[in-house]
Amino acid sequence: MRSVRGARFPTPAAGPGPPNGGSHAKGQPRRGHPADGRDDHHAHLSRGSCRDHRIASNRPSTPLTALLVDYGPSTQAVLTDRSPLQLSTETCTRTDLRERTGCARRPAVSVQAVTATMLTRGAIDAKNRESLESSTPLPANATADVTWRLHARDAVIPAGHRIGVVIVTNHGGYINQDTGANGIALQVSLGASKVVLPIVGGAVIT
Repeated sequence: MRSVRGARFPTPAAGPGPPNGGSHAKGQPRRGHPADGRDDHHAHLSRGSCRDHRIASNRPSTPLTALLVDYGPSTQAVLTDRSPLQLSTETCTRTDLRERTGCARRPAVSVQAVTATMLTRGAIDAKNRESLESSTPLPANATADVTWRLHARDAVIPAGHRIGVVIVTNHGGYINQDTGANGIALQVSLGASKVVLPIVGGAVIT
């Protein structure tokens, strides 16, 4: 996997922001817009972000998953007694409820400190970069531009946190693995790639 440079959202210094809630230049932090009713020290992420990466791969088929990650101190609720799979397959009959077997009890949750939080993710097979209905194999010994979107997510990024993108190839935990794409050697041209973050009041491009 490969991390792509992120945008930092520091506590804003004194001075005017972009006019009419516009965007800052590439790589610049954006201050909150007063009209959105949120703290100027935070950034409000809304809708789905867009990825545009220039890549080179040693495989004509290269499934890619992008993870949008909030790097910074936070807390996260974790199930401690039953896994999500157990909860999804658990059954509860009237007899269970009458005899109070505990099948309908709320799962135990603990709050843990974390240093990174995955905000959203999205995937594409690079051979379908031009169409989902037909394949265009990646060129050998050459680069190709691949654009895809992540699932929409509404989140507030605290001041001082850094947003990063992690690229994972053939991510079996999220998509069906392509056995013909094993052993991928992926290169990402950072200077020719960009990420568009849909920040309320004006997008940030980094």
